Amino acid sequence: MLFVNRINQLALVLNAKTRLFFKASFLFVLCIFISTFLAACAEKSQPKSFLLTGPTMGTRYHITVVSPPSQLNEVKLQKEIDKLLININQQMSTYIADSEISNFNRWPINNWQTISADFFKVVELSQSISLLSEGRFDITIGPLVDLWGFGAGSSDTQKIPDEKLIEQAKSRVGWQYLVLDKDKLAIQKLKPVSIDLSAIAKGYGVDKVSALLDLNGIKNYLVEIGGEVKVKGLNKEGNLWRLGIETPSLLQQGAQKIVQLEDQAIATSGDYRNYFEEEGVRFSHTIDPITGRSVKHNIASVSVIATTAAEADALATALNAMGFDKAQALTNRENIAAYFILYDNVQNETNYRIWASNSFNSLVNAELSN
Repeated sequence: MLFVNRINQLALVLNAKTRLFFKASFLFVLCIFISTFLAACAEKSQPKSFLLTGPTMGTRYHITVVSPPSQLNEVKLQKEIDKLLININQQMSTYIADSEISNFNRWPINNWQTISADFFKVVELSQSISLLSEGRFDITIGPLVDLWGFGAGSSDTQKIPDEKLIEQAKSRVGWQYLVLDKDKLAIQKLKPVSIDLSAIAKGYGVDKVSALLDLNGIKNYLVEIGGEVKVKGLNKEGNLWRLGIETPSLLQQGAQKIVQLEDQAIATSGDYRNYFEEEGVRFSHTIDPITGRSVKHNIASVSVIATTAAEADALATALNAMGFDKAQALTNRENIAAYFILYDNVQNETNYRIWASNSFNSLVNAELSN
């Protein structure tokens, strides 16, 4: 009888432990289920997004895609992007000896050369902005850029060129000596000028990548190459894309202005990143084709919002080269959405002020009210 009682007691203990085991197991499984459910809900509330990046044009591209089509193959898409950008480099890079642009720069004067449609479009847009800016934007400026030590053909030493050398380089500069034939996609030069597309090619690359994303049915994206940006649709939070206009790094104050963009591009040109100093004076990489000298004015940077990144890229460079008075007049006359950061004193670059065009203010305020 004692033995039976011990068995019964043991059975009760085992049953209690078994009940505790199953209760603990149930709670554990329930916790996993709840965690999985919450994670799924969180994932469901946050749309899928991915980032693509890679080298191009002496810098890197960054592409953010949000809510892509379900059938989209990310690996295949990146291969298409890389192929597209390699092709643009082969057309427009002066660093590639056998590129289209390098071949044209060796081409004799008064001879037509047939070029690719993309190359033609970029030259055509460049010429229109040269006309608009009274020659301050000039894709034949290469000899001057090289002379000042900022180009592909520059020496390692950056210094103020001799005045005689500046005049010699200016004799090989002039956008008006380029002639285009749109029907034949051909170009010729009337003087021994050469082309440098560094102030517009990155923006055009952004536009071409954006067009490729459109063809793949992507509705929400951000494309950036070397600081030139184009966006479409919404970010992963479901809001318009928010971009910062950088405060010149000399001032060390981070983003100066946040803008929201929708199906638009933005580009910035400034003198605070690429320059050299001689005897305490800073010389910008932005060269005025008219004077042949590094620009010296109170524009720290200018940002332009436009429909295409190529247009924004070129206009920002043009406005920066013009100086503030001429640039201000042009933005007002042509309704350009431009945002200027200006030094209060050219010799003392610690204080600055802001000027934005009416088109810029109207655009930004309209987007913020949405």
